[in-house]
Amino acid sequence: MDKHRTQAQLIEGRRFKLYKSGKVWMVAGATFLTLGAPGLVAVHADTTNQTTQQTAQQSQSALEQAQAKQSAASDGVQSASSLASQASSSAEATSEAANSASEGLSQANSVTSEANNQLNSAQSQQSQASQLASEATSAGIASQTSVVNSATNQVASDSNAITSAQSNETSQASSLAATSEVASQAQTKVDSDNADVAAKQAALDDAQAGTETATAQKNLDSANASLTTANNNLTSATNALTSGVAQTNTDQTALNSANAALTDHNSQITGAQTGVNNAQTLVNTDQTAVNNTQSQLTSVENQLSDTDQNHLIFPSDFAQTLKSWESGQMSDSDFDAYMAKAFAASSFNYGQPNQYQPTQADLNDSVSSTTGLTQSQLQDLAQFAAKLVNELRDALGEPHVNVSLVSQQIAQSVASAYNADNWNWANGHDMNALHNVATQYGITSDGYPSLTEAAGGGYQNATSQFFNTEYSNGTLTMASMKAMTAMSIEEMIFNDFSSNWGHMETLANSGYDQMGIAIDDQNWSHLNFFSSSNNTNNLNLTPLPALSDSTALANQKQQLQSQLTQQQATLKNDQQVLQNAQAKLASLQNDTSFASAVSLAQQKFSSDQSQNLALSVKQSQAKQSVQNAQANVTASQAALAQAQKDDSNQSANIQQKTADLNAAKSQLAADSQALNQANANYQAALAADNQAKAAIQAAQVTLKSDQANLADQQQKLADMKNAQANLAAANQAVQAAQSKVDSANAALTNVQSNYDSAKSADDAAQQAYQTALTKLAAANKALDEANQAVADLENQTSDNDGNSGTTGTTTGDNGSSTSGNDSTGTTGDDGTTGEGNSTSTNGNSTGETSNSSETGTTGNSSETSGNTSNNETSNGKTSENDGKSSESNGMSSNSIKPTPTSVQKRTETTSSAIQLGNRTVVMPENATKSAMTTTLPKTGEQEVRATGLLGLLIGAILSFGAFGYQRKH
Repeated sequence: MDKHRTQAQLIEGRRFKLYKSGKVWMVAGATFLTLGAPGLVAVHADTTNQTTQQTAQQSQSALEQAQAKQSAASDGVQSASSLASQASSSAEATSEAANSASEGLSQANSVTSEANNQLNSAQSQQSQASQLASEATSAGIASQTSVVNSATNQVASDSNAITSAQSNETSQASSLAATSEVASQAQTKVDSDNADVAAKQAALDDAQAGTETATAQKNLDSANASLTTANNNLTSATNALTSGVAQTNTDQTALNSANAALTDHNSQITGAQTGVNNAQTLVNTDQTAVNNTQSQLTSVENQLSDTDQNHLIFPSDFAQTLKSWESGQMSDSDFDAYMAKAFAASSFNYGQPNQYQPTQADLNDSVSSTTGLTQSQLQDLAQFAAKLVNELRDALGEPHVNVSLVSQQIAQSVASAYNADNWNWANGHDMNALHNVATQYGITSDGYPSLTEAAGGGYQNATSQFFNTEYSNGTLTMASMKAMTAMSIEEMIFNDFSSNWGHMETLANSGYDQMGIAIDDQNWSHLNFFSSSNNTNNLNLTPLPALSDSTALANQKQQLQSQLTQQQATLKNDQQVLQNAQAKLASLQNDTSFASAVSLAQQKFSSDQSQNLALSVKQSQAKQSVQNAQANVTASQAALAQAQKDDSNQSANIQQKTADLNAAKSQLAADSQALNQANANYQAALAADNQAKAAIQAAQVTLKSDQANLADQQQKLADMKNAQANLAAANQAVQAAQSKVDSANAALTNVQSNYDSAKSADDAAQQAYQTALTKLAAANKALDEANQAVADLENQTSDNDGNSGTTGTTTGDNGSSTSGNDSTGTTGDDGTTGEGNSTSTNGNSTGETSNSSETGTTGNSSETSGNTSNNETSNGKTSENDGKSSESNGMSSNSIKPTPTSVQKRTETTSSAIQLGNRTVVMPENATKSAMTTTLPKTGEQEVRATGLLGLLIGAILSFGAFGYQRKH
């Protein structure tokens, strides 16, 4: 126990000695630092000032080089803007020309459409005039005269009926007016009775109300209590709102700082977004071009798949051989053998080299086995047949045959006539049917019918041999019908020796330029031909469009495929550029720290602001409650006084008012019964008057109808008497309308050519304008980069200048610190804060600091130049002298950037808008004026250095003395 106690006491003693020794050394060290440190600090300041002067000179040189690049970039923007303006003017001019040409094209189309409408109307009138002329015989005119006389008599009878009906209606209207007046008077009496009953009931209710004094006193007591509660609530609401406003002000300061940082970050995102947008625009343009070309290619491929590929094959000497046979230079047997050989090469039969190839569209187009072909399918079949016939005519050098709606109607009429006659093909062609149809449509030559026919019976055989399965299942298609038609025409051309080639000669006859096709009930095809010169009824023989040419489509497909390959390569390159720009933008956008800081600050501010709004509403409600309570007290006091006055007088006439009310109710009941009877009488009179008016209207309708019939019959009689003249006029009108159509079509062709030329010129000008805009954007980007480089160097110069100050204890005139002023000292590079007020070398405390803090510009004072600064300070941190934004000369600043000692700079950045035709392009301009002079401060370094050496010497002597004293004791 004693041994351990002794060790503990020894340890404690040693610690006490070390503590006393440490106190001596602490005193010595403090003396050393007090007397020697100022000299060290002065030496440090001198070294720093020399280094800063060199840095300022280097920064000035770099800044001048950046400003030169900035000037060159500005010139580039001006040049690009000028070129863009010129391109815009040119584009506007070509656009106006294209628009004008488009308007002209629209007008020409309208004129053409109107001319066609007039032609159709004239042809319709011509058909009507022709029909009327055939009826205008002597017997027909006499019959029509009788019809007109009968219609005249009927109109007179109708007029008499209307007069009688109008007289009856006048009598009924007089009766209706009388009953209406009686009903109106009865209604007025009942309304007066109702008002009297209501008034007497109200008087009785007032008399029975009773006394109110006790109730009024109770209401007043309650109103006084409510007023006290409302005043207490208003006091609480006002206190809460005052506290909330103070917190919102603090939140606003934090939000301003976060927004400033986010604005700088967003400016970088905006630049990156511009790059993405430009790249995306280029990709979109490329993609549109690819899509358009692909669409055109798909359309051409679809047309190729649906374009007929079947053709008749003729020997090269076919025309000459036919002429030799027709002239007797070749025998019938030789010609028959020649045609048999040609037939073998051209046969559409299955398994042959030239077998029929159906299109997909025809395979998908079903034909009903019960109702047969539709009109649209018949037209398609006719156009296909005409193509094969025209291939024969091309081989012989003869003009083509055309298919029209009228020629199809004629062929269908022929097939219908065969069906009506139940014709037996063993008897050849039904000549009566052909003659009757020709006469019906006016297809005559010198008054005789002129309609010929080439018929084929191969449909039934072909169906059973080649398409048996398809037909028996009820799924016959247009592919089958065209194949059968092709084989039938082929038989007529190459295998017609049994008819001495009469069918072939009919198909090749150049005198027939119109053709139609139809199929009768016995599955025979009728190819009917006639000449348009024999169209005595001037029927509309406008040809239907011919089938597409597969060769031209194949060439177009090859061109589109080559174009698509080039456009896809361009798209791929531009997509890579877009991906790079998007990656840069995504990197900036993914940095959400700035937005998060703003969001948090905004949430805090919004939350407190919302609370303040609720508190403000609550305060307003409390004020209103006080006002309402006070008004209620006043009203309750008045009500109490009135109740006390009325209770003494209320008791007299309740019985009399009850009797008056009962009498009024009895009078109302009697008058109501009289009103009901008057209304019933009025309704009966009204029904009778309406019936009379309906009779008039019916008679008028009958008269109008009979008058219209009379006018029609009279006009028909006049037209019959002038039928021949009207027919001649109608024929002349058709010719005039046809002439207008021809002129309009010619004008339309010319206007279309002008529009195509103007559109091509406009497309080229627009492309040139877009190229100019792209170059202008590149020049603007170069200028932005030059502006940023200048701004960065200016900020760097500002940082160097801000760090050139000495410690916060430096003074102007004598180097000593001054205490007792309001503002704090500045912070030097070593982080030591001075005491009292730090001033500049010349003792002036306005606008000049020794380093990053803003001594001389504290409080609410702003920069002397009044320029706006967004979070820029000399050492990269925001000055926080009073934690508030400064405002000067009407320009706000989130944090003021201090002006370095003896360094002045000003950067002016403006933007101007240039007008490119109707387009406005913003062009940034940057003019930087920098004048920098560097004068390092003189603070009496030699005197302070001497004082420092003396302090070091004294400190050393005291330290050695303290050491010797310690050794002695």
